[in-house]
Amino acid sequence: MHGDSSGRPWELSLFPETESGPGALFDITLVPVLKTTSFGHLEYGPEDVIDFPEGLPGFEQERQFLLIERPEIHPVCLLQSVSTASLLFLCVPVAVIDPAYDLKVLPDYYSLLGWEGGRAVPGAVTVLAILCWPERGPVTANLLGPLVIDREARRGVQAIRDDARYSATTPVAWRGEAGEAV
Repeated sequence: MHGDSSGRPWELSLFPETESGPGALFDITLVPVLKTTSFGHLEYGPEDVIDFPEGLPGFEQERQFLLIERPEIHPVCLLQSVSTASLLFLCVPVAVIDPAYDLKVLPDYYSLLGWEGGRAVPGAVTVLAILCWPERGPVTANLLGPLVIDREARRGVQAIRDDARYSATTPVAWRGEAGEAV
């Protein structure tokens, strides 16, 4: 097993499987593997990594994440740091918390997201609220600073609003088997 410059391991397959059987001796496939605290080993490719050019507030050094979506926890998804195995954020689409949510992305974030002229490709943007699951008290969602992820550009920011229309601690009540928020 080898690693890249960050020390993350890579799996080495000398005999990858093909439709016609084992591959040639020198057909080598390198797959990055992230050893996480919550999920063990996760294989991923460069197309799975979302770059947060400025990191997240309080975690500015953390710039690369994987967005993990699993049917068994839907609508909750996970934002896993690529460089810190123990850093994982629980998230949910803002529309689950507030179907009428009014997204406001300040011009400062446009270049970080790769939006020329302040426009994203329609359908390529995911907007998530980070959840806080305290030991006591209600689960809350940060609607003041949602995560805005452009899936096509593979870039994201925590787009903190410049108004007080929403709260960073919006209470969330869960109901139903699918985990809909109310």
